[in-house]
Amino acid sequence: MAVTYSFEGTEVHVAGLRFRRPLVPAILTGPAASTPVPMLVDSGADVSMISLGLAKHLGLDLSRRDSAAGISGGMPVFRSKVGVEIVHAGGTLPRLDVPVWVPTRRGLPPELVLGRGVFFEAYDVTFRLGRGRTGEFVLTPARNR
Repeated sequence: MAVTYSFEGTEVHVAGLRFRRPLVPAILTGPAASTPVPMLVDSGADVSMISLGLAKHLGLDLSRRDSAAGISGGMPVFRSKVGVEIVHAGGTLPRLDVPVWVPTRRGLPPELVLGRGVFFEAYDVTFRLGRGRTGEFVLTPARNR
């Protein structure tokens, strides 16, 4: 069953260009808690990323320290895993256990990121950017690859 999300998108301006960031409602679950959050669906991110405060609230294991590199440089992170359920009008999509990077510095990332790892293996994601501020993306369960 395909699920379509419409989004107004947070509009950002980078180097004179205008972008709309697609956010999806999700429920993150760890050993200590579950919480609803908006997540940026990021087809350019290899790994999902959440904040240190949220990781601690969820009770995630933060014993694996590493470093992450990206377009904006490198940073120290904890590597962990979190349960992710995508919320839609009929309920939630099946839970996925998604690897996450957790920056060691508070205040990062500026938005919670749902990257390609695991999520894009479970769902084919189609982005449709309409005219004006509204766009949509469609999540379709991936067939056995």
